[in-house]
Amino acid sequence: AESARVLAAERASRGRVRVAFNYRYNPLHARLKAFFDEGRLGRVVQVDFQYTLDTLHGASYFYRWNRERRFSGSLAVHKCCHSFDLVRWMLGQEPQVVTALGGLDYYGPKSPHRPASPEAACPYFTRWFANGDEASLADDHPIYHLQGDKGLPFPHQYPERLSLYDAAIDVEDNYSALIAFDGGTRMTFSVNFSAPWEGYRMVANGTHGRLEVECYPSPGRCPFPAQSRATFTPLFGGAPEPLEWESAAGGHGGADPEMLRHLFHSEAEDLPTARDGAMAVAMGEAIWRSALAGGQPLPLRSLPGGEELEMPRPNRQRAFSLLEALFAVALLAVLALLLASVVQNARQQARATGCLAQLRSLWGAAMEYAQDHNGRFSSINVEKSQRDPKSPGFREYLGYTANVFENTLYSCPEAQRSKYAAGGNMYRSYSVGRFMVSNWAPADSGATVVNGAMEVLRRVPYPHEALYLADGVPNTGSTPASGEGINYYTNLNASNVADALPLHGGRLNAVYLDGHASAHRIAELQRPAGNVLWGGTDRNPTATTP
Repeated sequence: AESARVLAAERASRGRVRVAFNYRYNPLHARLKAFFDEGRLGRVVQVDFQYTLDTLHGASYFYRWNRERRFSGSLAVHKCCHSFDLVRWMLGQEPQVVTALGGLDYYGPKSPHRPASPEAACPYFTRWFANGDEASLADDHPIYHLQGDKGLPFPHQYPERLSLYDAAIDVEDNYSALIAFDGGTRMTFSVNFSAPWEGYRMVANGTHGRLEVECYPSPGRCPFPAQSRATFTPLFGGAPEPLEWESAAGGHGGADPEMLRHLFHSEAEDLPTARDGAMAVAMGEAIWRSALAGGQPLPLRSLPGGEELEMPRPNRQRAFSLLEALFAVALLAVLALLLASVVQNARQQARATGCLAQLRSLWGAAMEYAQDHNGRFSSINVEKSQRDPKSPGFREYLGYTANVFENTLYSCPEAQRSKYAAGGNMYRSYSVGRFMVSNWAPADSGATVVNGAMEVLRRVPYPHEALYLADGVPNTGSTPASGEGINYYTNLNASNVADALPLHGGRLNAVYLDGHASAHRIAELQRPAGNVLWGGTDRNPTATTP
């Protein structure tokens, strides 16, 4: 009934109950779940689960609140929920009907082990503590020592001295149950809280084989050499096949650290739901209620609040066929190619826009240079040997250095990522227009140009048609050598423009003497040397180089 209230509250709220079963995180159980999912057992017909707690651990619950039904319901709820969830999880089926019997045969006032007198020894004590140990026979049961390490000593938790044989004990200490699942599997389950060893043994019989599991969480307390193991035996011949798994450190066989990480340090979208928790509790409740009724079959939906358990489960989607899976993979591949193409085009467009911005920035710097140098316009190539000795060259004016990482302004972003930057020295990729070269480079080589020899801008007849800077990477089809002397055109003219590499989707970026920038196809720039584009006087835009 309490679990049903939790489910109803979750359904009525916007929150989510976070649930975790440490049994699911045990490496052995993770391996078993994977084996069940492989389907090698075929359809699982029977599961036999025998769960035992030894006389140290099992007895401890009868020294605590668990021993009274008004507090715990029963140990079928408190201690067996993990086992019920484990089987339900591995099978992937839902329990429908429970039939159970139980008894109080080891503890309580009718226990056959109750000492005959107050001076007589309790066998549950002497089994684990001999005379001379830290705890003596005149002291308390080991539970006092087992529970004292949690912070609050046991006598402070239970000031009234408790005994394993008190009349207040009214929960069963053993159960035998038959559980029917909706997938056709029948499960026999037994639990005993006063056994000579601790652990469980499980057998799963399927239409194609048999799985046998032995789990000993406390092998040191077993009176025999104990080692956990799991073995699959095919139905028709074949040697038994042991299942292997890697052990892990931590409580409950290494489960606790992983469970806590999953529960508190991740998005944990695949955690069990509140309904999973409620189903495990319901199975335990159905067992003790059926046992009190003398073994009467009890459908889980008949429990108090059982209607909440009838909430539809998430639909289990059927598995993809091979053809559907291949089609999905092919579709994803096509979508990935389309997306990659869109992203690549967007990046190329961004680099093209950045290139135009850089060309405009260089033109603006040249204008500032002209204002400081008697109105004379400059080329980015002007250095000390080609300037007025009284004024700095244009490159020095802008703080040009030999470090490529400090001079990206002089190089197109597309050129910087291309094969022409393979040597790591793509200092410049922009070329000056022929107009600029013809006005700063004298005919006789080696001569120093007086006053910077840059044409005064106001003397240019058509600045909006005269090329100032443009992409100048040659379309050589090969990777040039590294070094500042990398293969780029120092100046772009009628002779070499046809071989320039259109870096931006078949277009070449350029900025003109009046400051406007635009992108051109190579054919649009193939004009005779006398065209105003190259510093001439011919303004025919349709004329092309023969």
